[in-house]
Amino acid sequence: MPETDRVRSLRQLLHLRSRLTTTDGRVFVGQLVCIDKGLNLILNSAEEYKNGTRSNLVRVRGSCSWAHRTYESRFVGLVMIPGVHLVKAEVEDDDDMFA
Repeated sequence: MPETDRVRSLRQLLHLRSRLTTTDGRVFVGQLVCIDKGLNLILNSAEEYKNGTRSNLVRVRGSCSWAHRTYESRFVGLVMIPGVHLVKAEVEDDDDMFA
């Protein structure tokens, strides 16, 4: 069975450091090692990031806006993210948004 362009594109993402966002707002960062037809993804050496309990709220000209988010993290190792809970999948670049 010949490989389609879509399969070839997905295969190129394997073993890259990826950032996955879930429906409950958590973010998982790790090495993408598996993806199936249901868009279930497996990350190796993954860390979980979730919104922290502290954040800075800034008042500017009568309106409120978030200055930045704080994140709590923990190492989770090998993790499977079900496709139904996946909001966004990204290949992580050199800039670390959680630094």
